[in-house]
Amino acid sequence: MIRNVIIAFIVFNSFTAFANHGIKIIKLESKALNETREVMIRLPESYYKDSLKNYPVLITLNNQDNFTWASSIFDIQASRYGLEDMIVVGLPHNGNYSDDNFPFKEDDSLELSQQAQNYSKFIREEALVYIENNYRTNSGRFIIGHSLSGLFVLQLFMQYPESFSSYIVLSPSVHYSPQLPTALSDFLIKNEKLTNQIFLSLGKMEHSLIKTEFKALSQTFEKNAPKSLNWVVAYLDNTDHLLSAYKGTYDGLAWIRPIKRNVV
Repeated sequence: MIRNVIIAFIVFNSFTAFANHGIKIIKLESKALNETREVMIRLPESYYKDSLKNYPVLITLNNQDNFTWASSIFDIQASRYGLEDMIVVGLPHNGNYSDDNFPFKEDDSLELSQQAQNYSKFIREEALVYIENNYRTNSGRFIIGHSLSGLFVLQLFMQYPESFSSYIVLSPSVHYSPQLPTALSDFLIKNEKLTNQIFLSLGKMEHSLIKTEFKALSQTFEKNAPKSLNWVVAYLDNTDHLLSAYKGTYDGLAWIRPIKRNVV
């Protein structure tokens, strides 16, 4: 019953987001991927009301649902709690979700996948650059990934920490790459001046395999994260792998940009 209510709430607010904001969909020719990719763009309601205001950018991965959910969450947080709105950018996959998002050539290897590297370049050097060249943006750069995309975002943080100010990693599929915590440990030890924000979360109702490897990931941050890095690990009540995409997005954005609790 609770699950059905939550899903109904998600669907309702998803339609609300599309009703309240103009959603633009463009086709971007990618040299990195050697193909055309769809880019979904949601502008804040106030974007055309104040021509001097610049906005942070949030990149969402996976598929259209993740973009829709993030848009609905911004509707809630901006209108109800007075938080600064963002430009939301969706980069839905082209049917090659695993190839784009799994960072490694093999499950037990640290050798990087060329396709995932090309996808990373597309995000950093093409999609993000297009948004910043065509819309009023500020220095706030956020990226969010769930499941396999969560694993990709974590690897992106390790390779290019300067590319985004904040990384939101939801239910990352670390059980497919148990070697990653070791690589993360080395990265954190070698980079003592990281100033990013990173939010990691996992649903308490998820499979035991992902729970075990996520715990190892959490322990790596606890042991080796530099003091300059702003990070948190959150376990989500009454949440399975699917719902963690929505609830984790809401909680992650609320943590990065704290909600004013006295606003009603």
